[in-house]
Amino acid sequence: MKNLIYQFWTGDIPYYAKKSAHVMRMYADYIGAEHVVLYNAKDIGVGNSHYHNCFRPIHEESFWEYDNVLFCDMDIFPVENYKDNIFEEYNRGIGMVEEWHQPEIRYAASGGICGKNDEEWASRLKKRYKIDLPRDEMGRLRVYNSGVVVYNNKSLELAKKHWPTIDEYQSLMKGLDRFYSLDQNYLGAMAFLGHTEFTEMNVKWNSQVHYNGQGNPRPVHDNRVPTTQLVHIQLRGRNTLTDEKIYDIVNKPVSEWRHRQ
Repeated sequence: MKNLIYQFWTGDIPYYAKKSAHVMRMYADYIGAEHVVLYNAKDIGVGNSHYHNCFRPIHEESFWEYDNVLFCDMDIFPVENYKDNIFEEYNRGIGMVEEWHQPEIRYAASGGICGKNDEEWASRLKKRYKIDLPRDEMGRLRVYNSGVVVYNNKSLELAKKHWPTIDEYQSLMKGLDRFYSLDQNYLGAMAFLGHTEFTEMNVKWNSQVHYNGQGNPRPVHDNRVPTTQLVHIQLRGRNTLTDEKIYDIVNKPVSEWRHRQ
């Protein structure tokens, strides 16, 4: 199997992004995959945000020579003692990890990223594209994170052929919070359009860590599990991250972080 890990960054490059590229290259070497990181490459020319460069594997056919492509944000870090190969656990369509905690947060919020706007987003997709999006046991829309996404080459070709353009999608979302026009919600919609298979991946491949409210120290939402392999550092203030801070966040319990805010 020929596998690739793809990352990109646009703009001034913070230390944590360079660190992510370094450790993801090490992980790629460990699992026998290739690794490509593109800094300030020309945008792929779709949508109105450089975030959409995450879809370069769909739009540039040179990526289709790989059996599988893993896209990772540049705030993704492998744990110290990683041992699992993500490509051995993933084998079809498009793979993403659910943000299982998000419906509770969103449906209790008002304005911006909230349950009401999630429902409006879903309603527009249903009306235009006949997409039925997945819901949890309480009927709330489920959320999938786009920071770690695996594609097989067939899914890349099908996406290029069948998915509505990002420009068309963004036009449909006019009037909603900008978040709904960006990469995560576009992918979260198109993955269920029906032309590509979808695989819900284990949370160990995208274990999110972020602040959740105010306090001293600030409470932390920690999605890590004993089997976690990739940690998604979404804490605000990432530009201050050092090797020591990154190590603690990725590998230690929150109570043992040496630099907790």
